Amino acid sequence: MISPLKSKKIVLLLSNDITYDQRVFRIASTLEQRGAEVTVLGRLLPHSISVHWPNITTKRFSISAQSGPLMYAQLNQKLASFGRSQPWDIVVSNDFDTLLAGYRIASKSNAAWVLDAHEHFIEVPELQGRNTKRYIWHALGLWAAKRLDAAYTVSDSLSRLLSLTYGIEFLTIENRPIFKDLNLTKDKPIKNILYQGALNRGRGLDTAILAMQDLPHCKLQFAGEGDISDELKALVRRYSLEDRVEFLGRISPGALDEVTASAWLGINLLEGGSLNYYYSLANKFFDYAQLGIPSLNPNFPEYQRYIDKYNAGLIMDSITPYDFKHLVYGLMEDEAKYSGLRNGALRMKEDCHWASQEDALCSIYESLV
Repeated sequence: MISPLKSKKIVLLLSNDITYDQRVFRIASTLEQRGAEVTVLGRLLPHSISVHWPNITTKRFSISAQSGPLMYAQLNQKLASFGRSQPWDIVVSNDFDTLLAGYRIASKSNAAWVLDAHEHFIEVPELQGRNTKRYIWHALGLWAAKRLDAAYTVSDSLSRLLSLTYGIEFLTIENRPIFKDLNLTKDKPIKNILYQGALNRGRGLDTAILAMQDLPHCKLQFAGEGDISDELKALVRRYSLEDRVEFLGRISPGALDEVTASAWLGINLLEGGSLNYYYSLANKFFDYAQLGIPSLNPNFPEYQRYIDKYNAGLIMDSITPYDFKHLVYGLMEDEAKYSGLRNGALRMKEDCHWASQEDALCSIYESLV
């Protein structure tokens, strides 16, 4: 059966570097496999590497401003200028920071306009205490909600919250990874504890570093970069933990799979000061399970729901160095408990992969054409 998306022109807009955005890659690939002609527009950063997504057109724009209102203004102008030069059937804004460009492009082409909300934008930690900026972004969201043709986000909890906040229906497309048919090593002689993702505030990263003072038989690895990379490295030096903490930097998705597969435990330690974090369902949570790795997670609704179902990891009621150390030691000393969590992760692996989201995703897009 021929998909209604065949030969439809779809453009996806991002404010970040598309190289490491696996959610956008999965969505673009699924739409392309249904016959759509997909273009992804993003940002060219100083650390950007070459990118090739088969059968998907990608273009990145260099912006002189690296942050703040000027960066958003420059980016949206460049996205809109390029996007308005071609006709489109569907325009997708990834998060609030590409809404203005998305509206201008969709209006020019008389195209359907979609929002993929990767997070609850006005509740991110970076906007806490910045009421003027928060108000502006919220006003933009309310304005866009009256004009969008569809919207979706990453978890059921966020869907309900965003639907109430903006008065339109948000559907759910979870951040599940592509199924990986890999030969996973059962024995983990080296106790590598892995964090993958942005090194930003509110993610329990300093907690994990401080706990390493009492975990001499483990190594903590960070795969990613972010706003507090230098602060975390300084903390490691302050406590002379260079032999126990390793910063891997930004690594390609393929290399990240290898690093994750060799890990003993994954960490996802979001702190509860942000509603965006509290209702989140991070891609790393699924990525760890897809490679058979149990994980430590915060006591938030979405993680608790999956842990209850699969027993694929542990919940931390409080994110402190003492609790971190206590749980890690408990797993080191109880091989049967660790084995049970690993088996739970493998069960979760079988169910929670990208193929389970594709039909729901395509039904959203097909309804627009």
